[in-house]
Amino acid sequence: MAISARDDKQRYRLAPSEINALISAAGEKYGKQEPVELEIISSVQGSLNHFVRYHTIHRLSKCYKLFPLCKDAGTPTNEPNLPFIGDLVAKYIEKNPYDQSMLILPMRMCRGYYQLSVWIPYVKRKHVVLVTLDLAANQIELYDPGNKFSQWTYPDKLVSVAGKAFLYDPAKHYHAYGVQVGEDYSCGQYVHQYLLKFLETANPDDFAKIRLQLKQDYVDKIAYLSQYIPHYVTNMGTESILLTFDSDNEGESDSADTDGLVDSFTKIEPT
Repeated sequence: MAISARDDKQRYRLAPSEINALISAAGEKYGKQEPVELEIISSVQGSLNHFVRYHTIHRLSKCYKLFPLCKDAGTPTNEPNLPFIGDLVAKYIEKNPYDQSMLILPMRMCRGYYQLSVWIPYVKRKHVVLVTLDLAANQIELYDPGNKFSQWTYPDKLVSVAGKAFLYDPAKHYHAYGVQVGEDYSCGQYVHQYLLKFLETANPDDFAKIRLQLKQDYVDKIAYLSQYIPHYVTNMGTESILLTFDSDNEGESDSADTDGLVDSFTKIEPT
């Protein structure tokens, strides 16, 4: 019996918890310091506060801060277990006003197309991209294994997050590679490969060369996860089944999102 597209999606699409497991493994591999915990107090009433643990990595004469998965939605009920990227960046700079690091921010796009409510069936987007924020240059870049066509129907939240504090022009700084052809389940693995390559070479131009063949190389996502997380299945046992559950928390319209959170922020330059 032929495997349907839905079966492929269930077999290969990474849940947020699985993406975070891969990020944590990368942080432990490249980072020599214990991860630092950061409390993120949500700017939206009703939203959960979050404690995130980020890794500090020194490589190739650069300092990187590798964060777990965040989201581009500020609404409290949309992916409530993930911190909003605007709140995360705001809190990090508040705690580290003189920092010149490069922040590596895997981000889940989970708002509604056309800014519609995600309560409407098939409106909510479920996609993962890689965002970097160079605090020395005040520059945001976004790397997407998909294509740019979605920008016409899915407004770029980073425009409002960047505000006047950071440089971000989607025409220049949104890099879409269009490698997800005929499927919509491999974005998590691509973003994982992007951050690994970035930590190895510090050259995002290498991203365009990355091509994955998940169905040919891996029987399922557990096989992919176990390649990068030693003894993934053995140590996690039945818990690995829980990690494969892709939470599709529905929520409100994106109109309630908080825009320009970083606008009120003044990044203090070192003297």
